[in-house]
Amino acid sequence: MKIKILAVGKLKEKAYQNRISEYVKWINRDIPVELIFLKDDDKVFQTYRSHAIYLAKGGCLKKMFAELFGKVDGVSKGKAGSMHLISKDKGVSASSAIVSSTIPHALGSAFALKKSKKKNISVAFFGDGACEEGVYHESLNLASVKKLPVLFFCENNGLAIQSK
Repeated sequence: MKIKILAVGKLKEKAYQNRISEYVKWINRDIPVELIFLKDDDKVFQTYRSHAIYLAKGGCLKKMFAELFGKVDGVSKGKAGSMHLISKDKGVSASSAIVSSTIPHALGSAFALKKSKKKNISVAFFGDGACEEGVYHESLNLASVKKLPVLFFCENNGLAIQSK
């Protein structure tokens, strides 16, 4: 895990030195400690600021950069770019830029995990603005009622209207 954290540290360093384009400067994000304890087959659903999550979950740094530069060796053959990193073998689902969309996806994944009697969990990362959406409340309610193996991880990124 130390290597993954160092890789994210290097990315932050390059962003501070203006050696990464303005487009991907929002790579500057901390790794949630909870990710360190997840297994490869635990499922993660993240927003479009997912570089650190992708790397912390075990995504390939070389493939990530190939994707950033639109190369065919990238995680999505260079077609998805920075905003949609994926690693099926590490349990990283494609990220989404739609507010709160990770929540029902993680919920559905958790439902499938429970139904198949797997001992894994599903994690939804979302910003505080997603708490304003109806799907947030509905998903938390259903997860509780059905006792689903899901972790809802709300990041106060200061981008919601009420956080200004």
